Amino acid sequence: MPEIITNKTGMSRCWVDAAINDDYSKGDADYSVTGVLAPAQVVALCSRHEYKVDVTEMVWSILGNAVHSLLERMGGQEKGVFNEQRHFYKIKVGDKTFVVSGAVDRCEPTDEGYHLKDFKISKVWTAKHGLKDEWKHQTNIYRLFVEKKGLKVNQISIEMLCKDWEIRDLMIARKKGDYYPENQVHVFDVPFMTNDEVDALLRERIEIHEAVKVLPDSQLPECSEEERWCRDSRYIVRKETSDRALPKAGNFDSMAEAEEWRTNRKDKGEGCVAEFRQGTSVRCERFCHVSHLCHQYRTKINPKF
Repeated sequence: MPEIITNKTGMSRCWVDAAINDDYSKGDADYSVTGVLAPAQVVALCSRHEYKVDVTEMVWSILGNAVHSLLERMGGQEKGVFNEQRHFYKIKVGDKTFVVSGAVDRCEPTDEGYHLKDFKISKVWTAKHGLKDEWKHQTNIYRLFVEKKGLKVNQISIEMLCKDWEIRDLMIARKKGDYYPENQVHVFDVPFMTNDEVDALLRERIEIHEAVKVLPDSQLPECSEEERWCRDSRYIVRKETSDRALPKAGNFDSMAEAEEWRTNRKDKGEGCVAEFRQGTSVRCERFCHVSHLCHQYRTKINPKF
C-alpha cells in the first residue's frame, strides 16, 4: 500500500510535491533489484499496510533523485556512455519465470570493456567501515544484466557522497593517525562475484519474497542482524563531560578491559568513566517506517514499544 507523506514541520510545499511525485518505477517487472535485496519482512509490511513518512525524513532521498537526474542529463552528452538505463532480466525459480529490473547509474567505455558505476549518498561511517554486502550484491547484479546485453564489464565502483564529511574531522583524524576519507566523495572498488553466485543470490531472494506472500504478519521471517544494521553491545571509556567514546576506546569486550585502559592513561583516568553501551538495531530504531507494525520489533527488539 502507498506511503502517506506528512509535513509536521511545515516545509515548503515543493518538498512535499517532490516526495509525492517521485517517478521511480521498476517497469514491467516482478521485482526491482533493490526490492529483491530488501528485507522480506519490511517489503511485506509496506505492501500490506499504510504507513506514514514525514517529508523531513525524505530530504536526502529527494536530493539524491535530483543528483541522479542532473548526472543523467550531463552523461547523455558523452559518446558511448549510458546513464540510468533500466535493464530487464528473466530468471526461472521453480516452475515460474520472474522478471527482475534494475537501473544502472552509469556505464562508461574503457580500453578493456565497460566501467559500471553506482552513485550513493551515505555517511562517513560507511566509508570507514567498508563496502556493504548489499551494495556489492546490487552492483554485481547490474553487472550481470549489462553483460547479458553483450557488453563486457571489467570494473565496478561506487562513488559515495559523504553527507556528513567535515574538514575539521579530517584534520583531527590525521593528527591521531585514524582513517577518515580525504574528501567528500569516497570511491569503493567492488569485487566481482561469479555469474553463478549472482544467479543463486537472485533465486534465493525471490524464493524468500514469494514465500512470505501467504504468511500472516506475525509469521513473517525476521530481519537478520545485518538487515537491521545492528551495532553490537560494547564497553567504552569517555570523558565525564562528553557522551562520545575517547579515541581507540569505543569497543571493549568487557568492563575489566575498559577499566584497565582507563587507569593506564597518563592522567590515570581522571575525569574519565568506563561504561556499558547497549547494542542497537539502527535500521529498526531510526529508519524503518513500519517498525510499529513489526512483530519482531514489538516483541523482541523493543518490547516496551
